[in-house]
Amino acid sequence: MKKYFCLLFTIFLLCCTYIFALDFPLKDISFNACTEISGTFLFKFDPSDIGVKEKWYDPDYNHSSWEKISVPGVWNKKPGKIEYPVPSGIGWYYREITIPSSWNQEVLIAFLGSMYTTDVWVNGKYAGIHRGGYTPFFINVTGLVNPGKKAIIVIRVDNRLGRTIPSKHLGWHPFGGIYREVYLIHRDFVHLESIATSVAVFGNQAKIDMQADVVNNSPQNYKGEVLFQLKDKQSSMGLQKAYVQLRPGSRQKVRASITVKNPRLWCPEDPYLYTAVVSMPYRTIQKIEFPIGLRQFSSKDGGLYLNGKRIWLQGFGNHQEYPGYGPCVNEELIKNDLLIMKNIFKANTLRTGHYPHHPVVFNLCDKLGIIVHTEIPAWQIDRNFIQSDEAWNTWLKGQLEEMVQTFRNHPCVAFWGLSNELYSVPGYHKKAYEFVHSLDPTRFITIVCAATSDLESNKIADIVARNFHYGWYHSQSVYALRDGLSTVLRASENKPIWVAEIGALANSGKYSGGYGDQSRGSETYQDKVVRFGVQYCATQSNQVCGISVWTLSDFHAANGNLLPHGILDEYRKPKILGYTICNLYNGGIRLYVCENDTLIKLNDEYNASLRYFNPDEKRYQNLVAKWCIIKDQKKIDYGSFNFNVSGDRQAEIGRIKFSRTDSPGLYSLWVQLFDSKGNWLYTNSGFFDVKEPSLPGVLKVNVSGKKFKNIKMIYQDIQIPVYEYVGLILPFEQGDYNLKFVADDYKPVSYDVSINSGKATEINIDFKK
Repeated sequence: MKKYFCLLFTIFLLCCTYIFALDFPLKDISFNACTEISGTFLFKFDPSDIGVKEKWYDPDYNHSSWEKISVPGVWNKKPGKIEYPVPSGIGWYYREITIPSSWNQEVLIAFLGSMYTTDVWVNGKYAGIHRGGYTPFFINVTGLVNPGKKAIIVIRVDNRLGRTIPSKHLGWHPFGGIYREVYLIHRDFVHLESIATSVAVFGNQAKIDMQADVVNNSPQNYKGEVLFQLKDKQSSMGLQKAYVQLRPGSRQKVRASITVKNPRLWCPEDPYLYTAVVSMPYRTIQKIEFPIGLRQFSSKDGGLYLNGKRIWLQGFGNHQEYPGYGPCVNEELIKNDLLIMKNIFKANTLRTGHYPHHPVVFNLCDKLGIIVHTEIPAWQIDRNFIQSDEAWNTWLKGQLEEMVQTFRNHPCVAFWGLSNELYSVPGYHKKAYEFVHSLDPTRFITIVCAATSDLESNKIADIVARNFHYGWYHSQSVYALRDGLSTVLRASENKPIWVAEIGALANSGKYSGGYGDQSRGSETYQDKVVRFGVQYCATQSNQVCGISVWTLSDFHAANGNLLPHGILDEYRKPKILGYTICNLYNGGIRLYVCENDTLIKLNDEYNASLRYFNPDEKRYQNLVAKWCIIKDQKKIDYGSFNFNVSGDRQAEIGRIKFSRTDSPGLYSLWVQLFDSKGNWLYTNSGFFDVKEPSLPGVLKVNVSGKKFKNIKMIYQDIQIPVYEYVGLILPFEQGDYNLKFVADDYKPVSYDVSINSGKATEINIDFKK
């Protein structure tokens, strides 16, 4: 099956090569014309850093011996050929272009991403520098080029890390070079900049505030008007005008507000987009049109709200990396991951760890209804350096400003992250908070900390964001999470608590551990840790507003080794945890199991809290939760609970206590939920060992390429869902099984399966009419 997934992924990647130019993805930027200048460049490494001294940027320098390479790429490796580790050093790029003859106003080069220090020369003249690897930036080359003439562009990129942000101590691979698209932009001397929108929702109305800077870089005075409009498809929802009068070399901010009655509000279930239009006459009509969602995030009494309704965030953090492609992504690759999150895992949240992802991610999240937390790569930086003027002026301020200005008009963005696991640096955090708040006072600002560290930072941030890696980085046992979450709750300042990371590492296909041991690196141990962590965090307090599993897919560490944090491997093939999270994230109302432990002494009691989780906070009457415990393919205990749900998000239904632990080995707990008419609603499971850890086998069920509805495996009268894409992946005792499968409108099918300890048994199922 691994070969099958790899083949599919390879075919998919081949279909996603850079043969198509990407439309300029920054839709709220003013320009008259734009052309992508990615493609073939000349390239040369500069291991001794002699390029500046030898004037490699000079038009008369002989570049003929330089290597032909593709941009985007990682140094001289094109997408599809990127290997690890990526060299650290300096690389130079050279390209000749011709400026269109009609481009007689301002000309800029737009980089969507270049790692990490980028110097640009045009026609031998120094044009500018940029520091930071993940935010788009512009180099103004107006005085260095002429319409209809050749322009020689030389770029020096330095990915060496040290007193930089990110720093040399890095939790992901640094890559290097111009790894995202490059564009040439033409705009008028008088133009619009810094467009910003904000939305307030009240009653059956929504008000959108819009502002823009009018910039006059022409030699004459300018007098005119700016039109602000909100459109719903072709219908105008409101129009406002603002008048400006500017002297040469000046700028003026203009504002307008438009109120919409009975708006269709943006949310994950209905990510409806209006169109914001800002226009201004100068030579011709400048018109900027970009999608906008009418929505408002807020917090109250420890709860997180969207449009006045409390919301539950469930999703993933993820690094932007693909096999052979590294960080060089295109829209199809991005969309594939986002659709897996949204449609398969029912995720509504993405953490772009630990840096802003490609702008296309934000465009697609707007359309798909995925809420985004984005941040700058201030990750475990030296405390003295991060609070220095050097760090702020050289690295931090610019990256924060570019992040906010680039993405602040996206309805999907709810959070700005100042740092990740950066402790006891109030000087930086307070300064950064005030700066970001001045740029955008409408979104939450976070400081993500590990476990119970730096609780004082909770006083600065708008919500409490915590990484919980109990059972991995933060403690030997996952059950230390109980005390950790309790400590965070006490220090929460009555703010919402978001679990920004929860995870563990597992090498795909490694089944060397059980559920009662500490076999780190195995799929079973990863499943044990995250399975408990997600269910426990979700059901202990309504202040916990969401969980982001770390990560969706495996990625590479700074040294080039694979870091298998994902619930999917790097080829997007699911692990055991992939199925578990799919199951825990699906369902309107769910049953969660929070056990005391997964290793029980002989004749001791297994004890677990059975809780309902009701993310939509609906009301239910006369529900029945049935449970059973299976050993050696026999039900050895069972019971049920009858209960009602009054609209609370979570509560305990009862405790499952089992004392017949007189036989060593693997036991499985199964819980099913039924409505008042006996209709099945949900199934969950848990696993524990008695006396000593045991080594289970793993059953993997894959479904044929057809789309069937409501597939379930029937085992001991238990209905176990089989999901699209992930199928079914669960541990079982060694033995021979006869398993039945059902799907809507098709005949049931049965399969005889042999499961062996420490190995995976895969079956491919199909149905016939």
